[in-house]
Amino acid sequence: MKKDARIYVAGSSGVAGSAIVRLLEREGYHNLLLPKHTELDLSDQWEVDAFFRWQRPEYVFFTAVKMGNIVYRKEHPADIQYENLAMKAHVIQTAHQYRVKKLLFMSSDFHLSGYRQRYVQRGGFPVWKAARKGPALYTGKNCWH
Repeated sequence: MKKDARIYVAGSSGVAGSAIVRLLEREGYHNLLLPKHTELDLSDQWEVDAFFRWQRPEYVFFTAVKMGNIVYRKEHPADIQYENLAMKAHVIQTAHQYRVKKLLFMSSDFHLSGYRQRYVQRGGFPVWKAARKGPALYTGKNCWH
């Protein structure tokens, strides 16, 4: 990426997103697009399209996720999953439509800086266990290049 590239970090105030922002700034990238969720509703396709049309990001780092508090997550699990899927679909489709050069998609129920997440099966239920064995592992997908 060129140092003056327009870079959009979705979820820039979260753990993973803010780490990406710090890394990009440390490496000399300062043309960062960092709208807060109160400024851009990723679950609204019209707002996502308007943002991409107006800002024209060249690169996208997607780390956004709707979490909600424990009670809300317990009472509305389908609503949270639906909104998260909508956000992902809107950003991926719109990034493709506006010919974003690269999209890094990261997804997890939670992110732990300085930890590696390990899947452990207990009593038939999946459980994530954090182990102190290095940096957090995330998967990224370049969707069209």
